Amino acid sequence: MTHTLRLTGQRPGPHVAIAAVIGDVDMRTAPSLRTQALEIIQQGPPHVVLDLAQVGFCDSSGLSALIGI
Repeated sequence: MTHTLRLTGQRPGPHVAIAAVIGDVDMRTAPSLRTQALEIIQQGPPHVVLDLAQVGFCDSSGLSALIGI
């Protein structure tokens, strides 16, 4: 389990943003995920997709952050 988390963003069109989440989502990284994802949402695309393909682990704190986002 790693305690680093990165979000990389793409804007394939004017109405969608894709944020790839890279790393583990746990009690140490969940606040960062929430903050970074909400920043993307505040930029205005009506649709935001979180790509979790590169997430190796997600605990209940991570799940809570995903629900909150």
